[in-house]
Amino acid sequence: MSVGVLHCKIKNISLIINNRFCFRPNGTRLLKQKRKMAQLNFGGVTENVVTREEFPLEKAREVLKNETIAVIGYGVQGPGQSLNLRDNGFNVIVGQRPGKTYEKAVADGWVPGETLFGIEEACEKGTIIMCLLSDAAVMSVWPTIKPYLTAGKALSRFRNYMERSHRCCSTERY
Repeated sequence: MSVGVLHCKIKNISLIINNRFCFRPNGTRLLKQKRKMAQLNFGGVTENVVTREEFPLEKAREVLKNETIAVIGYGVQGPGQSLNLRDNGFNVIVGQRPGKTYEKAVADGWVPGETLFGIEEACEKGTIIMCLLSDAAVMSVWPTIKPYLTAGKALSRFRNYMERSHRCCSTERY
């Protein structure tokens, strides 16, 4: 699987944002490729990437306006990604276990019971679940997350365990 692939099914919109296009459920392109895509070199692997010219922030906000992005985990990646999404106008909640990292989320402005929840409740409330837990945490928490991947929800994952796991892959639709 390439680094630049996001596959999700969100309510009545199915998006495959990959090396070239973004598709609707009927197979028609949502994005029209007007020019050759940008290419980036990631450690010796050249990837075609979707740029802001091809998929501007306003378009992303329009596509995701009725979605709730549940960022699961507030350790290494969680703060940067959740705050960036929130600051750019997306509806974001955070799912985190109680402890030092939970308190960091509170200090960063996430409100318990409004925008900050336990992992299970965030997975229930979110329509897009971004799993940003460490590999070790995912192995123990996956049984908690999986029941909430119901019809119409999307899973976005960023760690090796979920890449290797047959229980969760980029082509699995919910």
